[in-house]
Amino acid sequence: GPSRRTAWLAVAATALGAAVIPSAVAWQQAQQAHRAEQQAEAIADVLADPAARVVHANVTGGGVAVGILAGQRALFTASGLADPGVGKVYQLWVLRDGKPLPDAVLPNDAGCVRAITDKFAAGDSLAVTIEPTGGSMQPTTAPVVVLAAA
Repeated sequence: GPSRRTAWLAVAATALGAAVIPSAVAWQQAQQAHRAEQQAEAIADVLADPAARVVHANVTGGGVAVGILAGQRALFTASGLADPGVGKVYQLWVLRDGKPLPDAVLPNDAGCVRAITDKFAAGDSLAVTIEPTGGSMQPTTAPVVVLAAA
């Protein structure tokens, strides 16, 4: 219902908000500041979209993932994740017609990851795998979580 959606939006907004509070050092470099501003605007646009869908699922190995899907953008956040291991990273994928499209490598911040993608389209899902550092063009492991819009 609406109260559950509001609760998940609050959880996601809190987790995502932490990603857009730049440090004083980041503001010293105009390029980083510009990227942070663009990310903040993109997050605000998605959160303000009345048609945004909120989906959530447990992550294999521990943790919870939340996605906010709106038009061509999707926000992804997860917390309580296990360390992916030495030389490994979490990577976000957009699943379109069953095919994985590579997206962001997710920096692991004490078990929390977050990203925004503008590669999303109606009918797509989000997935996360554990990949070698630097990410992959094709998944090398099964997803630890899939967030489907349906």
